[in-house]
Amino acid sequence: KRDVNERGRSMDSVIEQYQRTVRPMIAFFVRFAWEWAVKNALPDCPTARYAGPYLPRTL
Repeated sequence: KRDVNERGRSMDSVIEQYQRTVRPMIAFFVRFAWEWAVKNALPDCPTARYAGPYLPRTL
C-alpha cells in the first residue's frame, strides 16, 4: 500500500516484484527454518497444542 500511495508505483509492479524476489526468498530461506521448527521445537513446546491450529505445517 505504501509503495502505491507514497512512491507512486502501480499495483502490478508491486505484485511483480513480490513474485520475482520476495516469494522465492521465503521459499528458499524461511521454509527450511519453519520445517525444522515444526519437527524439532513445536513438539516439545508446552503451548504448541494451543497454537497448533493457527500455525501452518508447511509454507
